[in-house]
Amino acid sequence: MAEFTGKNLYISFAGTQVNCFYRTMSLSKEIGLVDSTTACDDSRTYLTTLKDGTATLTFLAQTDDVGATDIPQLMSVGDEGSLIIGPEGSTAGERKITVNAIVQSFDEDYTYDDIVTYTIGVQFSGDVTENTF
Repeated sequence: MAEFTGKNLYISFAGTQVNCFYRTMSLSKEIGLVDSTTACDDSRTYLTTLKDGTATLTFLAQTDDVGATDIPQLMSVGDEGSLIIGPEGSTAGERKITVNAIVQSFDEDYTYDDIVTYTIGVQFSGDVTENTF
């Protein structure tokens, strides 16, 4: 597998492309586990339950295009929409991750000697699909 950077990352939420001002994005996919160990077992055993996932996105607060006024309006706490991620961009044949997501948190970071950033946490709601653009 070839290495790649995050420069070409494609991000869309609720039909609006928002990757122009992102600083970082991280995905976490997981599955629940139930301990099914019995008294006579020598080692723990588990059963899988439900899949889950979250994403955390950090944006620069910019005042043009999708920026300072649009990101807070597009991704307010409680907003729900389709989150589409293209780790290597959105050209034909590239990997595409799609999931319904709910904005769970919205943090603003004001530092006296740095650019203001927004950190947004989203909770996946439903199945994650992976295919290509």
